[in-house]
Amino acid sequence: GDVRVSRVSARSAIRLRAEGRRQMSVLCADACALPFVRGSLGLVVAGNLLRHLREPAREHFLVEAGAVLAIDGRLLLIEDDPRARTPAESNYRRTLDLLADADPTRGAVLDLDAVLASMPDSLSPLAVDLCADNEEAMEDPSAPLRWLSSRGFATGTRFRELAIAVARDGMSYGRYRACVLRRTAGAGGLAP
Repeated sequence: GDVRVSRVSARSAIRLRAEGRRQMSVLCADACALPFVRGSLGLVVAGNLLRHLREPAREHFLVEAGAVLAIDGRLLLIEDDPRARTPAESNYRRTLDLLADADPTRGAVLDLDAVLASMPDSLSPLAVDLCADNEEAMEDPSAPLRWLSSRGFATGTRFRELAIAVARDGMSYGRYRACVLRRTAGAGGLAP
């Protein structure tokens, strides 16, 4: 449904067709216990999911995603790039960090390189660093700050400094990074 995923996948030997959101169905499930037949999917996409999973759940998800993929199926991991290039991008990452402090289930910005460096032996990348800019406009850059303020998190120095920076420089999503893992016929994991 999302053209951004199509743009990233086009650089990674994954061919997708963007469909209208009306044609999408929604499934709520535990990422560490995916409700799909083993070996039945050609593609699993995890967009900004890994940052919400703490170890060992992150590793469990990677193993689980590999198990539901068919041979030669792909796992596309997408995460916000922690390296900001502009003050507006830096403001977004700082906001995510504050939101994670306020609600630990949200997860802070995650360094995809650190995830790849600590993956289980059965996992290895097929394509890494498929960077792209998030071209979606941020409708209301101050909305996350209002949320934090409404929950009593507007008293700290970090919040005050961020509010000043957002008023001055704005906020933008910026760049995200992606990598693709491929399942092989090996030991049931993902490999190049």
